[in-house]
Amino acid sequence: MTPPHRLHPMTALLLFTGVNFILVQTITPVYDFVCFLPYWERRVSILYLIIFHVFLLFILLQIPLIDISCIFFLVF
Repeated sequence: MTPPHRLHPMTALLLFTGVNFILVQTITPVYDFVCFLPYWERRVSILYLIIFHVFLLFILLQIPLIDISCIFFLVF
């Protein structure tokens, strides 16, 4: 059996170039958001993200909200 890169070298090259082009286009906004966001805003947004995920987890597991205070007390 022949390796795939020998069957269609131009297709593999175009696919590789296309994927890299898409990744380069999408990494710039992510890099700017992560690197240029002030520390306090980053900390607050991460805190809200953690709270949201814990709340969502408790809703999905159908655990009463009283138990969430125990988790927050341990985390913070």
